[in-house]
Amino acid sequence: MTEEKPKIGRPPVLSCAERTCQILRAAEQVFVCHGYSGTTMDRIACAAGMSKRTLYQHFPDKLAVLQGILRAYDAGPLMESLTDPDPPGSAREILHRSLVEILRFLLCPAQVALTRLAVSEATAAPEVARLFYDNAMGGLSAAFTRRIAGLAAQGRIRCSDAD
Repeated sequence: MTEEKPKIGRPPVLSCAERTCQILRAAEQVFVCHGYSGTTMDRIACAAGMSKRTLYQHFPDKLAVLQGILRAYDAGPLMESLTDPDPPGSAREILHRSLVEILRFLLCPAQVALTRLAVSEATAAPEVARLFYDNAMGGLSAAFTRRIAGLAAQGRIRCSDAD
């Protein structure tokens, strides 16, 4: 059996998108482990295995890094199913399916960790809680409200106020 020797020299060149993904994966672990206030750009750069200079080429500050993480966990596919103007099934089935999809998204381990981060930092860093709400909860809530309003407009359910 031959043992592979570690490569010497510069690490392989990553594309901008690959480097951004590497930063976000590392930063997520740092945020979850140290909280928002305990996270520094130094810690993120170290966890990502790159220089602070490289990190700053991709993100101006740690709030922008957190925003990138939250956007990576957006509810894109879920939002598509919630905004389908004519979903199949009865009103009960549509609402049930919508709520199950929302719960799957909210209860995935990464989303739970980010929720804990936002809640724990809400007092000390309200911008983190606002960013989390705007990127995760606000969109889901608005989409579900529109789903209820759409079913009411079609006469499939009775609802005087979708909010």
